[in-house]
Amino acid sequence: MEVLVLTLLRLLIPLTILRWPILGMLASMYLDLQDFNYFTIRTDQDMANYQSWDKIFDTYYLAIAFYVSFSWKDKIAKKLSIFSFLYRATGVLIFLFIQSRTLLLFFPNLSENLFLFYLIFRHFTKKEQLYTTMKVAIIVVASVVIPKIIAEFYLHVLKSPPIPGLDRTVISAAFPTSQEGLILYSLYIGPAIFALIWLILVVKKASAKS
Repeated sequence: MEVLVLTLLRLLIPLTILRWPILGMLASMYLDLQDFNYFTIRTDQDMANYQSWDKIFDTYYLAIAFYVSFSWKDKIAKKLSIFSFLYRATGVLIFLFIQSRTLLLFFPNLSENLFLFYLIFRHFTKKEQLYTTMKVAIIVVASVVIPKIIAEFYLHVLKSPPIPGLDRTVISAAFPTSQEGLILYSLYIGPAIFALIWLILVVKKASAKS
């Protein structure tokens, strides 16, 4: 019953991305983090079944975000959205056949973070163009890609932290509940937040002078 409810939620909540892209994406990501807690995971096969189910629904909400990005006026942001989605979707498709979570390290999910970065920047600056220079592009991509690859390594290669019944697996809390969690969250979202704040302040300062 719980799996059925979660399946319905993971089908319906991402549709809000079409109307409220930022809130819809955050809600979809939050549900993605929480659904594991409602599955009974006792064996490696249970984990494999969950991972397949989870990655299919991840790709579903990323596909909706991908569709939304087609309306963006920033051509670089749009191209990054297209590339990051198709690249991740390819990785997920391969994963469903070979069931190797290590593979996901080489096909990281960059879509959601790039999606949020652009939309939050646009929301606070009222500017359609984020990627105005090569320097900006490098800063944005680096602040998103490097932490994400590290996170994928932690989740799918180290398969951490452990839970009873399996050698090591994944528990993703919505908010950090330990010093380790706080450090990991800071390392994951910190670079993107600093880069986003810096870019917003630069644009606002330039607008104030003009």
